[in-house]
Amino acid sequence: MNDQIKSIVIVFSGLLTWILSYFIPVGGGGVSLIFLLTIPFFIVLGSAFGMIYFALVRKIKNTYYRNSIFLTMLLIIIVLTFAWYPYR
Repeated sequence: MNDQIKSIVIVFSGLLTWILSYFIPVGGGGVSLIFLLTIPFFIVLGSAFGMIYFALVRKIKNTYYRNSIFLTMLLIIIVLTFAWYPYR
């Protein structure tokens, strides 16, 4: 996979919480406030990880390290999204 596409995937993985809200119900009351605070956090985190990945990949020639960095950043966003998602 192209490195630019990988950085775009990382950026759009920040929208995972917003996408999940259409499929998994969000609890009401204070839980909705948590939901509204996590969406911007993950968008910023995904954008930051995407830019960091794109900057790091230019310096690293080994594909194993490139793939490891990509998977690590992607897994951090996915795990945090499911850990902080306000289920009903």
